[in-house]
Amino acid sequence: MPAIKSIKRFGVIVFLLKRNHYPSLDVLLDTLERRDLKSSERSLRRLFQELRDEFGIFVRYHATHKGYFIDWQESSDIFSLEDLLELGQINQLIIEYLRNTAVHDDYIYLESRTDLEGIDYLVPLMKAIKDRKVVEFSHHKYQTEQHSQQTVQPYFLKEFERRWYLVGIRMRDGKRRVYGLDRIHDLRVSNESFRKQPHIHIEDYSKSVGVHVIDTEVHSVELRFSRLLGHYIRSLPIHASQTLLYEDDVYMTFRLECTLSYELFNLIMKYGAEVQVLGPQTLVNWVREEHEKSVRLYEND
Repeated sequence: MPAIKSIKRFGVIVFLLKRNHYPSLDVLLDTLERRDLKSSERSLRRLFQELRDEFGIFVRYHATHKGYFIDWQESSDIFSLEDLLELGQINQLIIEYLRNTAVHDDYIYLESRTDLEGIDYLVPLMKAIKDRKVVEFSHHKYQTEQHSQQTVQPYFLKEFERRWYLVGIRMRDGKRRVYGLDRIHDLRVSNESFRKQPHIHIEDYSKSVGVHVIDTEVHSVELRFSRLLGHYIRSLPIHASQTLLYEDDVYMTFRLECTLSYELFNLIMKYGAEVQVLGPQTLVNWVREEHEKSVRLYEND
């Protein structure tokens, strides 16, 4: 996966520039070589240019300190980018470490790694989003089990449960759509530019669980879990806003400040009788009705 290796190079450089005190060219080149990412001085300078052109990160040389640094005044906010770069490095390290499966078959069992499918498109999609360029691709829709050609204005990317999604505007009808990168094929970035619609904000998705936003209203969602399951929910929160309201010997009750989404609903349903929705009433009714449908499936057995 060449794109993953590119992400890994970006990640190493950004990590060093953010945490080291003006690393020299030799230090940067040596670090890349030790990570099996050997580069020449010329290719490293080209990488600096790609960081500037594709991600808005300006790398400068400091004559006094004789090393390189990120010009924070000129550069874009890179914290979310750094998370993406780190993901690419982690995926690549896992692949490299487990490449010799004969050594590990006796003591490591891996689930099918479908979450890596489509990750090659992360970098070109990020560039298209930044440059506001229309993209075209073939998309496999599970509902119809058919491929269709899509022309989309890309707005942003979001990760959920180890899968990456593109959120954008479908050009043929102007509707907001979500596309799983694992179902995208033959991506092409066009030269056609577009103007972003002001009512679509990435912040709407930071307030949601998953990628399908039903509405933008934020609710106080209260969930009461069995104490055993509550330990897992506390160690791996459902949403960044999650807080523990109450616990005793039997239950743990958590509150989320988020919008209602299909992914949140599906997560709750997955836990079955181990969780009870205490609020809001809209979500209580939604979950209750679904459980009642499930019960009716077994009434005649």
